[in-house]
Formats: sequence, C-alpha cells, structure tokens
Amino acid sequence: MVHDFIRNALRIVIILVLGSMLITGAEASYEFALKIPSVQWYFDNPSGIAVDRDGNVYVADDGNHRVQKFNSSGGFLTKWGDKGSGNGQFNDPSGIAVDNNGNVYVADDGNHRIQKFSSSGGFLAEWGSFGSGDGQFNDPEGIAVDSLGNVYVSDSYNHRIQKFNSSGGFLAKWGLEGNNDGQFNYPEGVAVDSGGNVYVADTFNDRVQKFNSSGGFLASWGSGDGPSGIAVDSGGNVYVTDTYNNRIRKFSSSGSLMDMWGSYGKGDGQFYHPYGVAMDNSGNAYVTDTSNNRIQKFNSSGVFLAEWGSSGSGDGQFIDPSGIAVDSSGNVYVSDTSN
Repeated sequence: MVHDFIRNALRIVIILVLGSMLITGAEASYEFALKIPSVQWYFDNPSGIAVDRDGNVYVADDGNHRVQKFNSSGGFLTKWGDKGSGNGQFNDPSGIAVDNNGNVYVADDGNHRIQKFSSSGGFLAEWGSFGSGDGQFNDPEGIAVDSLGNVYVSDSYNHRIQKFNSSGGFLAKWGLEGNNDGQFNYPEGVAVDSGGNVYVADTFNDRVQKFNSSGGFLASWGSGDGPSGIAVDSGGNVYVTDTYNNRIRKFSSSGSLMDMWGSYGKGDGQFYHPYGVAMDNSGNAYVTDTSNNRIQKFNSSGVFLAEWGSSGSGDGQFIDPSGIAVDSSGNVYVSDTSN
C-alpha cells in the first residue's frame, strides 16, 4: 500500500534525524520490516474489501497474493490466486469490487493491471500494464463499479482516476498531482453511490473528494490521517477508514461528520491500520483490520458484531489482507496479499 511505504519511511527518517534517544530497538526494527518496500515480505496486513448483492464478502489478502470469499458471518467459502503474473495470479492485490452480476474485479497492484473473475474465481479478463498512458497504471490501489457496470480505478502513482467499461475499454480519466480541487496525492480508495457520484480517498492530502461520473469536481472535505478505504451505503452515507488514527469515520453525502468509532488495539472494535471498508445491503460495515490480520463487522452506527481471521496462510487466515467486497447474498471476498 503506497502510503504505508512512503509515509512511514519518512517517519523513520525524521526519527533518525531527531536522534537515537527517541527510538526503541524493537520499534525501529519493526517499522523498517513492516513498511519499507525492499523488505515488504515482512508485512502482515489485509487491505481491500467488498460486498456483493447476496451479502458475500470478498477480501484482498495482500500478503498472501490471493482473494478469499466468506459468507456474511465469516464462514470460509473459497479462495483463488497465488503469487505471479499469469492469469489468475497476483502481486500484492489491493482493491476489490463486485458488480451487479456478481463478477469480481481486483486491482492487481504489483502487476499494474485489473483482473476480472466470476464469483467462484474463474478468470474472465484482464487489462492494463505499467505506464502513464490511457489504460495503463502505476500501482492501481482502489476499484469500484457503478450500476451500469463501469469500472473506476484509483491509479495511485499517476495521481488520477481512470474509468473503463466492464470489458476494460478506456472511457475517461481525471486528476494530476497536487492539492487543489480535482488534484490528488496518491489516491487509494474509490467508491460510487447510487446516483453515479464518485468518492475518492485522497490519501496523502488527508481528504475525501467527490465527483460526478465524468470527473467533474463536486466537493471535498478533510478525513483524518491517511484515509485509505471508502464505501457508500444505500442511503448515500460515506464510510472512510482513517488509517493512522485507527478508526472509521461516517459522513453524509455532503461531507458532514455523522459518527466515528475505533481506537488503536487488538480488542473488539479496535484497529491497527484499518484499510478497506465495504457495506452490505443491510447497512453493515466490514473492515479489513490490516495489521491485525482480521476482518471486523459493525452495524451502521459502529456497534461491533463479529470478527474473524488471524495471521497465516490457511483457509480464513490472512497476511496483508487488503481489499474486501460483499455480494448481494452476504458472501465476503478478501484479497489475501502475501499468500
């Protein structure tokens, strides 16, 4: 995840400049192991999450390089993928989304492409390559699908959003690097509401931006420290993972803060770098609690309902779970990055 690499690397540099008296040996070695790209195999964090119309939940298990699918109670259903660049393989999958037909789209971050699957993991299509041209990517992080089947991708290192049809045909793009309206600084999460409005977690600008379906700027508002995941419920309310504050923020569609919950820790309702968030048809929120290697489920007011997962490569375990999606039947799909 791009902001993990950069933001924490900068923090380490600052700490080193300030002097060794500010560092404990355990914290210093852990931060280097956890966050620096050259040693990213030490990561232990899930990220993207999505929910389909049946309520199934899909999670991008980043560190395990796979997608896992669960029912709405956390019961394991299936998994697919391993590390590689072939069809159906992944290199640090991040964002994940499900369309109205149950097809699953995965932002295959390290392979700079999008892959499309059936609900059971059958490979259907892929598009994209490394670059900055139309339809190319430099670390695609977030992905969302609107009611018409159009696919929106946060092309993070290119500081833009790209829009495609369901077959990968390029339709539009907007954004460039900066902090003005319509500009981005390593955007990650992206979501679409029932009216076709597009919400983007503009991660390094610590804000959310809202656009129409053509990329026309509508609004922006601040959202904590390193917002990563974003989702919209059926009422148009917007949920954002406030990653470095270890909490979830809930906003109205115009950006008014309605609620927030969470704190640092391992207990129920606590988080350690929450990344992805997804909503089911009942208004429940599913969160990839990335550095705790688990999924947590809440109602729309933040009341804890359930949790599942632990660190590992077995069924229902995670290493770097990132993207998460839920289908209309309540099944949950997870991209298990390092497996």
